[in-house]
Parts: sequence; C-alpha cells; structure tokens
Amino acid sequence: MGICGGYQMLGERLFDPEHTESRIPEIAGLGLLNFDVTFHAEKTTVQSHGTVETEGTWLSGHNGLMLDGYEIHSGVNAFGSGCVPFLRLNGREEIDGVTNRAGNVIGTYLHGIFDTGAFWHALVEHVRQEKGLSASEGETLTMEEFRRREYDRLADGVRQNLDMDAVYKILRGEDVPCGRWNDD
Repeated sequence: MGICGGYQMLGERLFDPEHTESRIPEIAGLGLLNFDVTFHAEKTTVQSHGTVETEGTWLSGHNGLMLDGYEIHSGVNAFGSGCVPFLRLNGREEIDGVTNRAGNVIGTYLHGIFDTGAFWHALVEHVRQEKGLSASEGETLTMEEFRRREYDRLADGVRQNLDMDAVYKILRGEDVPCGRWNDD
C-alpha cells in the first residue's frame, strides 16, 4: 500500500524535468505498478472524496465505499497496462487509486484513506482471509474515535500516577511541598 510519495515509488519511473522534488531528473521506481510519474512545479492541494469503483479484484467487493481525505502532490501519473483503477476523486475523469491485477499492490494520492476505519477494515479482513484466518471480531473505529479512546487511556494513566490534588493546588498558585521524601 502506497500513499502519495509511497504511491509514486510503486511505479516504474519517476521523472522530474523541472527539478520540482529533486535535483535528479529521472529515477527508477519499485516497478510494482505499471505507471510513470512526472513532477510539475504546481502542486495539487485539495480536500478530496470518492468511492471505490473497480472490477476484477477483491476491492470490487467494496464498490461504493466512500473515502475522504486530502491530496497534496505534484506528480501526474501515466498509467500502463496492468493498472486496475479502484478510485476516482472529486468526480474527475482521471484515475487516482490503482492496484495491480492480483490486488496485492495498492496506491493512491488520498491522504486519510484509513481515517474512517472502513478501508482499513476491508484491507485487514482481506489479508486475514488470504492467510486463512477467521474474520476479526473487534470494532472498527474512526481515527477520531481511536484518538479519543487513546487520549482517555493516557489521561487515566496520568490521574492514577500523579498526585492530582497537588497538581490542582499548583494550578491555583498554592504552595505544595516538593517530593515525598522523608527528612531522615
């Protein structure tokens, strides 16, 4: 799975004739997806949304899944054979996300693709199925729900391990003895 720069590296070649991203005018990618990227001085920076729309890979079982996030990239992809589109953003005709025919290499410019939890859950369940593991029974959380839960866990740990009465006294400007050591 590659997102943005990671997506670009999945391709065959990266061209930077204007030296937008590097002083190197051309470099080989990983060659896992059949496309080339050409960088331009102007960056795409936009809030984005789209739906999974594909044929012939495991992702087609998730057609209609809504995805939201943002794009911030200067690359433009030129796709070759073997790239299977799975995502178009903001109603544009051009493809954003692609996968290979086997569906085991995926790329997109969409930052935040995992934030709702739905795409992450679909990906994890697919990998579990491929490995012969049973489906997970845990709940799928959005990134916001996950952060809130983790911040609450952190706050609980702080409350359990700090003298909160002393903290509140300090916040009110009251004198608080330093340390818990005996004078002996």
